[in-house]
Amino acid sequence: MLTQRKWSGLLLFVPLLAFGQSQNASISGTITDATGAVVPNAQLELTNEQRQVSMKTASASNGLYSFPNLVPGTYDLKVDATGFKSVAQKGISLTINQLARVDVQLEVGTSVQTVDVEAAATQLNFESSARAEGVGPDTINELPLIVSGGPRNSAQFLVLLPGVSTGGGNNSFDARINGGMATGDEAIMDGASMQEGFMSQSGMVSFFDFRMTPDQFALDRQVQTTCDNAKFIAGRLTGKEWPAHPDTEQTFAELRQRIQKCLSFLETVQAKDLAGAEDRKVAPPWLGGKWLRADDYLMHVAIPNFFFHATMTYAILRHNGVELGKMDYVGSLPTKEG
Repeated sequence: MLTQRKWSGLLLFVPLLAFGQSQNASISGTITDATGAVVPNAQLELTNEQRQVSMKTASASNGLYSFPNLVPGTYDLKVDATGFKSVAQKGISLTINQLARVDVQLEVGTSVQTVDVEAAATQLNFESSARAEGVGPDTINELPLIVSGGPRNSAQFLVLLPGVSTGGGNNSFDARINGGMATGDEAIMDGASMQEGFMSQSGMVSFFDFRMTPDQFALDRQVQTTCDNAKFIAGRLTGKEWPAHPDTEQTFAELRQRIQKCLSFLETVQAKDLAGAEDRKVAPPWLGGKWLRADDYLMHVAIPNFFFHATMTYAILRHNGVELGKMDYVGSLPTKEG
């Protein structure tokens, strides 16, 4: 008989995928009137165009406002203040870790009047002398799978920036910045350096788009498929309806949320739900009307698929310098004493 412990053991590897990555950007600026005087207590609403998620804040007594911890993407900003026309600024594009400055000047009028502004955030960095550029997942996905003889990756856009060259070669990972050494660049993930190897290679990676071979899923799809297989197992063996999770994740934080949603569903399955599960008929759509006994489905389809995609996720992370070991893959052991 199948037990809850047996199938839940498949998920020992899943928490490994909840790795950390900070890609947050921010938008800040000053709200003023036509004379340049600051406008306190202006009401601001920022909306992510892709996710349709909104957040609100108000300008301080000095007219300053800030929206921290924003995922890269395109945003719309709306500003309202008593005695002024509303301002709607659309298409504010944020890249990874960008500190965007969006100052807003209000015109005297009523809130029923709206001034539409089509302008990007200023490219000037008011916080430091660093220059930053960004490439979104959609842009990378428009590239062919093979670029310059290797899998496509965000590093290939690095050589398009001013002051960057590859020393006469064609390998984006040999990039030299402002005449520096080929290994003088550094990749940072979640504030920690990813330099590795005896030559201190940069470890620069494109996790989300990296795949072990051109015809395999990239990292994001490997994580999504691992989660899907876990919930399919639980649902098909118990008859429970599993939740739908659209494959829209574009950040590591969103992948962690995907994993947590999968775990939350699995926690609803009790041992009693698996009674007689081995005799169930399982008929996935891809079988074309045929079916499998649940125990055959588990042993010949579900478990191999789960561990295949979990292993590929492990391989991609390990290949790109994430410090993982065999015990991270194996997980905790159900040891006993005596």
